[in-house]
Amino acid sequence: MFAAQSFASQQRFVTEDSMLEQRLFSALNPVQVNPEFVDSLKVRLTSAPGVTVERRTDLAAAVVIGLGLFTGVFAVWMLLMARYFFRRRKAGSTAPD
Repeated sequence: MFAAQSFASQQRFVTEDSMLEQRLFSALNPVQVNPEFVDSLKVRLTSAPGVTVERRTDLAAAVVIGLGLFTGVFAVWMLLMARYFFRRRKAGSTAPD
């Protein structure tokens, strides 16, 4: 009995599938493919691409990073030196004679 129910359900799915296929076929217009396009696409997909990979030199990146670090450290040093000299000058001018 189980086999009969299983067979009946399979037949129902087959008929539903075929009805769906018929509705889709009637709703969708078939497309005529350009054979030249298909051939060129096949060649492009099956052949290896002619790509050359450019090597990036890390020297330029290292120089930019180094200059940035140097500039930052130099700017901080200049600010500290200016602060030091202005405090020293201010302390020297307020000293009693």
